[in-house]
Amino acid sequence: MDEHVLEVASHVSSSVLNGDLIWVLGAGVNLCGRPSGSGWRDTGAGRFLPDAGELGAYLADINGPVFRGREHRLRDLARVSQYTMLALGSRDLYDSLHKIFDADYGPTAVHVFLASLPSLLRSRARENWGQLLVTTNYDDVLEKAFRARGEEFDLVTYIAQTKDENSGKFYHLKPTGERCVIQDPNEYTDLPEAHSGSLIVKMHGTVRRGAPESDLDQYVITEDDYVDYLTRADVSQLFPVTLAARLKNSHLLFLGYGLRDWNVRVMLNRLWKQSKLVKNSWAVYPNPDRTDRAFWGSKGVEIVDAKLEDFIPQLSSQLDARLKALPATAS
Repeated sequence: MDEHVLEVASHVSSSVLNGDLIWVLGAGVNLCGRPSGSGWRDTGAGRFLPDAGELGAYLADINGPVFRGREHRLRDLARVSQYTMLALGSRDLYDSLHKIFDADYGPTAVHVFLASLPSLLRSRARENWGQLLVTTNYDDVLEKAFRARGEEFDLVTYIAQTKDENSGKFYHLKPTGERCVIQDPNEYTDLPEAHSGSLIVKMHGTVRRGAPESDLDQYVITEDDYVDYLTRADVSQLFPVTLAARLKNSHLLFLGYGLRDWNVRVMLNRLWKQSKLVKNSWAVYPNPDRTDRAFWGSKGVEIVDAKLEDFIPQLSSQLDARLKALPATAS
């Protein structure tokens, strides 16, 4: 294994134990372990979700007449979603997305690793350990992985499109099932503290599983959605103040993002308007070229040239070694 990969895995494991690492998950997380060269439809039903390009191609395929003559743009998800909405309406777009995301997909090694961390760290570190996971994915595979291990978590989700004053805000779903819109972020105090429980933040909305149709789904996915997302007030006016501070003052580990992903560029602009992140951060990004390195470097993010399938076991090994050096807590 490359020495740089091992070095970064060591730094990340240290940050995990210090409680100042934030996991930032993109669509590539759902591809971890997918056979090389296979498309998402080639791997068997329910195994792997599509990446952004594959989702764009899927939308173009099922809405074929809308895209005649625009074949060169079919892998641009934001553009395809925009065309679909303008030509067919948001309901058709949301229904098409709902068919993809309202299905059962198995967790990848990344999901399993993240869901296993709370119990592992409680047993070897300290009882008041917590973690913050930020994702731009619309699926609920991460949440399912936590539930499968019996781990409670708080969920904060962006409200992308509604017909009332809540559009552009976030709602908080508590482990008890209670759901509330965060109306006044500076006064909202019901989120878990930094070292207390797991908090999942879905920056670009989510599918609402179990609903017969897409009425309750929320997606930041079209070009207009991204423009609207960028032009809203500063994130500190939308997030609870303690959460905004954590996002701006922690080490970040980006998993499953590509340079061309609109969501990572928009999120970086939305959350960190300064030119670079405050603390050292990393992006696991295989086979980067000069442009990739320049983009991430301009944000103060160090590239780790590795596949997730290779990096996660190394990180797990480094963390396990550190944990074994700590005394076990009483059960």
